[in-house]
Amino acid sequence: MWNTSDLYDNHQDSVHIVDPLFTAYGAASQWHGKIETLYSPHHSERVLDKLREDGNHRILVIDGGGITNWAIFDEESAQTAIHYGWEGILLYGSVRHVEQLKILPIGIYALAATPQHSSYRAISNHKSIITFGSVIFSKEDWLYADSTGILTSSSALF
Repeated sequence: MWNTSDLYDNHQDSVHIVDPLFTAYGAASQWHGKIETLYSPHHSERVLDKLREDGNHRILVIDGGGITNWAIFDEESAQTAIHYGWEGILLYGSVRHVEQLKILPIGIYALAATPQHSSYRAISNHKSIITFGSVIFSKEDWLYADSTGILTSSSALF
């Protein structure tokens, strides 16, 4: 069994700690996988489109622009992620349907929760590199999350 504290202790020269800005919303308390990235600060439909791709146990890191006024991830998004095999979601933005999310078997970290859904339809893109929380998230890097925190690494740690 692994945890982020031990991973940090054993690999401190090769891991990056994500700033402790995030709250856990999903039922999974420990999750890891290869990173896939998406930049989508205003558009929940683009998030759903990405989640409909084969997750293959990856982590979708979504740069939602740090916006907390509306949510771009909700119960439908989580159900879609589970169906298509995503391991977890790290969202630099907001979620909604918190009561439903907390019983779903997926890892979800986000900045905040709000009842308002997104309504603005902006262009989103699949940036291969996004930055927030003092970490650069690159497609194909690895993410490890548990109740203690979130780490990234350019290679698998186990």
